[in-house]
Amino acid sequence: MTRNKTTEDNYLIRTYDFDGHLLVTTTFPKFREYGWADCGYGACQGGAISPDCSSVAYLDIKGPSETNENDLCYFNKNTGERKVLAKKLAKDGNDLAWLWWVSDRDLLVGVDGYQKPDARLMLIDVKTSTVKLDFLCKNLQPSKFALSHSKRYLAYWEGIDRYESRGPFRILDLHEMKEVAATELGIPALYGAPKWSMEDDALAFIMDDKLMRFSLASKKSEVLKSLPTQPNDPSSWFELHDYQGKRLYYSADVRNSFVIRLQCFDLATGQDIQFKNHPEGSFNVFVCSDGTIIYYILGQEPLH
Repeated sequence: MTRNKTTEDNYLIRTYDFDGHLLVTTTFPKFREYGWADCGYGACQGGAISPDCSSVAYLDIKGPSETNENDLCYFNKNTGERKVLAKKLAKDGNDLAWLWWVSDRDLLVGVDGYQKPDARLMLIDVKTSTVKLDFLCKNLQPSKFALSHSKRYLAYWEGIDRYESRGPFRILDLHEMKEVAATELGIPALYGAPKWSMEDDALAFIMDDKLMRFSLASKKSEVLKSLPTQPNDPSSWFELHDYQGKRLYYSADVRNSFVIRLQCFDLATGQDIQFKNHPEGSFNVFVCSDGTIIYYILGQEPLH
């Protein structure tokens, strides 16, 4: 969803295929005074569009304020229905650690405002405005969430204390509405979420500078690879991009080298696969199911 540059009355939702061809453009009415741009860049900061593109959940920020807590609201463009899902949920969009539609009816919300005593993770039925799941958490971080391909399991990282950088990845079963597993404690990669296998039986992640995989069946983690760091250089960081078949795609950036390169770890051989003739730099990466790699850079407007 982006602003419509020809009119102030609506926004545009553009859908593309994986070859970059525009499939369809639909309009969406303006739903709040300060616009979609103030919802932040991406689905985790202030606003999210339902899968069928008929509805939006958003933090209803009335205007600049140092004290007011804003409501999480819902708007359906087809029916015109508008309602509050959670009153006084957060001060601004950056307080929302995650905002993601599980279906056209169910919305996952993670909120962690620095002025609040606890973080909170909720699953809300938008049709009935019912909170189906409500967890108080010590510490939630944006981009440390992963919804499984079947949308049954949610993995998220929780710090062991309010401002602690160490903690486990916890796994919720959204069908049973309970926690079913947790990894060991560690410091997760600064960037990039964990990734689920296509079968939803394993979770890959980077923690304590190690590429790791957690088995949902055995409830145990294995270290796949220790990632290279420079001595006494705490600014080294890694990012996990995708988990496709028997391959894990990740990138490494050791700050002193100013080089970011995409790597591929082959689970069958336990070895890295080197890519030739691909761009270097701070690119986002999307790996298609056929192995095609798309490099992209987000612009100054939200891109979903």
